[in-house]
Amino acid sequence: MRDITDGFTLNYNKMKKVLFVFALLALLSGSCNKKYKYYGFDITKDISVSVPVDVFEIDSVYTFDLFIDNVFVTHDTKSELVEQITIEDVSLNAVGYNHFSELEFYISTDTQQEVLLASNDTVDYYFNDVTQTTMVKLNQTDALMDSYVKESKIYIRVSGELPSALNIPSSAYVNIRFRVLTYIN
Repeated sequence: MRDITDGFTLNYNKMKKVLFVFALLALLSGSCNKKYKYYGFDITKDISVSVPVDVFEIDSVYTFDLFIDNVFVTHDTKSELVEQITIEDVSLNAVGYNHFSELEFYISTDTQQEVLLASNDTVDYYFNDVTQTTMVKLNQTDALMDSYVKESKIYIRVSGELPSALNIPSSAYVNIRFRVLTYIN
């Protein structure tokens, strides 16, 4: 004759193993640094490129402190959670753009060498409703900008050629927009 308690002991031991596995999984998942939500935001910088009188070339460097740690705090993320940073677009007002036959933008930092950010190989025109001006979007690089934008200071070098010298000084207003894809805590 079979003892009823033998089956209970066997089921009880299986149950203990299952509960132990669940408890272990709960403990491990609670101790991991969780990534909750994936989203993107933009970091924009504006430059006013001065075009002096009687020159055929410009080559100027602009320095920016991005205060990147503050930007990450504002967007509830941190450097370790950033998935990627790309250049979304480089655009300038058409009036300023029309002065140039060639135009290139480069990015560098104190620790990263200079790379091409955008050029006027191909351009797209669009109308900016906010500023009520025609803008030119330059052909930008596909390179990742993570190591550049995560630095505290970036340098943007603008190099351009003019088909003819200007009679009066002018400016080209440039907007550079980086796209940050990140997780938030």
